Amino acid sequence: METNSSMKTVSGLPNVSLSFTYFLVFVFSLSLGYVTLLHHEMWRDELQAWLIAIGSTSVGDLFQNIQYERHPALWYLNLYLLSRLSEMPMVMQVFHILLATAGIYLFTRFAPFTNLQKFCFAFGYFPFYEYGVISRGYVIGLVCLFAFCALQSRAQKYSLVQACALALLANTSVYGAMIAFAFGIYLVVDWLTVVRAKQGSEKSRTLLLSLFIVGLGAATSIVQIIPPPDSSFQIPQRAAGSTTSNTATEVGETLTAVERSYLPIPRQGLHFWNTNFLEDRPRVQRLLSIGLLGFAAWLLVRTPVTLVVYAVLHNTAYHPTVGYVILDICSSCSCAVYGFPCLALVREILRRSAQPFSPFQRR
Repeated sequence: METNSSMKTVSGLPNVSLSFTYFLVFVFSLSLGYVTLLHHEMWRDELQAWLIAIGSTSVGDLFQNIQYERHPALWYLNLYLLSRLSEMPMVMQVFHILLATAGIYLFTRFAPFTNLQKFCFAFGYFPFYEYGVISRGYVIGLVCLFAFCALQSRAQKYSLVQACALALLANTSVYGAMIAFAFGIYLVVDWLTVVRAKQGSEKSRTLLLSLFIVGLGAATSIVQIIPPPDSSFQIPQRAAGSTTSNTATEVGETLTAVERSYLPIPRQGLHFWNTNFLEDRPRVQRLLSIGLLGFAAWLLVRTPVTLVVYAVLHNTAYHPTVGYVILDICSSCSCAVYGFPCLALVREILRRSAQPFSPFQRR
C-alpha cells in the first residue's frame, strides 16, 4: 500500500508527522524572526557579549576579555567569528534564530510527546522568549541537549557524537555543565544495569572514550568559569569565629527554587523580572516544592536510572535560569521513554491526568 508523503513518520517514533514538524519549525522561525528583528530591544547581557567579540583582536585576546564573564568561551567564540563578517548585532540575532529553530526541530521530530504538547512547548515562554528572542549562549545548550536525546531515541547510545554533544553542552554555561554531568552518570548507570547484561563488554571502549570526552569538556568548562582572584564575584565565606549555621535557611531557599521552576508565574507589576507570585510566602513555596518533588519521584520510582538523572538535573533549578528545569524534565522523559520501560513524567501528567497512573511501556 502506497503511503502519502504528508503522513510520513520518523522511523521508530509513532505518530510523529514530518509535515507537522516542518510546519511547526516554519511557523516558529517566522514568528521568532519577526519578533526578534523588528520588536526586540537587546539588553545589556546580549550586547555585552557582542561588544566583547567585536573588541577582541584575536582568540587569545577574546579569552582574556571574558575571564570576568563567568561563562565558558563557546558562545563568545561563535560571536567572534560572526563579528569578523559584520559588526551589526543583527548578525548575532539571525544566528541565534537559526540555533533556536534547530533546537525546536530536534524537539518536534524526536520528542515522545503529542503534536499539541510540542506546539505548546515551542511557543512557551522559555523556549520562545528566554532561549529564542534573547540572544544568549544558552540556546547552544538547548540544541546540544536535544541532540543528545535525539540520538538516544534513535538507539545511538554511547556514540561519540552523543559524547561530543554533552561536551559542547558543558561549555555553554555552568548549568549546562551540571546537565552534562547528570547525563554522564545516566550513561554509566544505564550501561551497568541494562546494556552490559545484554551486550557484554562490546561497547565498553566506546563508553569509556565517551566519558573521557564528556569529562574533558566539563573540565574545560570549569577552568573557564572559575573567576580570577580580583573578581567581584566570589563565593561568600562565613565570618571568622562565627558559629551560626545557615544550613536550614540555605536548604529552604533551595527548596523554593523548585516551585519557582515548576510555577514560573511572576508578580504583577512593572518590575516583574525574576520574581515569583509566591515569593512572599516561603512556607507555601517549600511545601509545594516538596510535594512536586515527591510526586515526580513517585512517577519515576520504577526506573531508578531516570530518577537519579532527574534528581541531579535539579541542581540547575536555582535562579536565574529556572527555565532549564523545563528542558530537564523533557530530556529526562525522553531518555526514560526510549531507554527502557518507565513512568514518563510529562507524558503521564499531560495525557493521563484524568486516569489512574499506570506504567508507560515502550513499544
